Amino acid sequence: MVDQGRVFNGTFHLSDLDLSALGSSQIPPETQEYRNAYSNSLQWLASFVPKPGQSLSAPNWGKIAAIGGSAISPSGAAEVTVPARTFDTTVVSWHYGEDNRIWINPNIPYPVKAETYAAVTTGNPPIQYTYELQATGEDQPPIPESQFEAPEPPLTVRTPRGTYYIHLNWNPPIEAGRAVTEAVGGGKSATTGAIAEEFGIIFMDLRQSIEAGVTYGFTVTSSNGTTIMDLNNQRASEGTSTQTVTFPEPGRYTIEVNVESVAGQPLGIFVESARFTVLAE
Repeated sequence: MVDQGRVFNGTFHLSDLDLSALGSSQIPPETQEYRNAYSNSLQWLASFVPKPGQSLSAPNWGKIAAIGGSAISPSGAAEVTVPARTFDTTVVSWHYGEDNRIWINPNIPYPVKAETYAAVTTGNPPIQYTYELQATGEDQPPIPESQFEAPEPPLTVRTPRGTYYIHLNWNPPIEAGRAVTEAVGGGKSATTGAIAEEFGIIFMDLRQSIEAGVTYGFTVTSSNGTTIMDLNNQRASEGTSTQTVTFPEPGRYTIEVNVESVAGQPLGIFVESARFTVLAE
């Protein structure tokens, strides 16, 4: 798994029935979220086609567990080009808010391409998952080396339900754990504390117009899971806000911004949040 320069190496043991990742898989603990992504993307279609499989000429393969969604069905042939090469495929598709498509070549165990959308009843459906086959070959591919990749501001992330965009900006580089020393006269100096980095936040609707009257949560977590800031009921009356953060040491941090209410209306059970990765030096 390669994520923003970080490389995690492990081995999935796959079920002979449906290619699901078994509990005996040899993966480090920090890769659990990547295992979940695997099961919710590449493995997703397997829930409809465990052994002995389904015919690519069948009328349908079953329905998704959502009211109003169409059946998942083979819907014709298509030639598709992905980084690996060009394939002759059968398109398996269904409609729920948007047309969802998965391209399947019968000689390859996984689909070669997918483009699917989350099943939401309001707003524009956000992407649920996409993927493309990058390469084919024999034996294990070479393992890339880990390297730091500092995300470049500004960053804009769409919330999972697709209702809002959250924009985060700051002035790089982010400095960690360094005390600020000021002259106080007489050739002496005094330490006034560590540098606090300022982050600007903008809340926008699905048309990317500024959304006023927002209350939100702001959480900063280190790469080892330690929470260094956890704020709730922060106000962005005009749709903009700032937060200052002191990072205790260099490393990767996750900033999560959670929309709690808009125009006085709580969002309830709906999760409208965005996660950003930043690097402190």
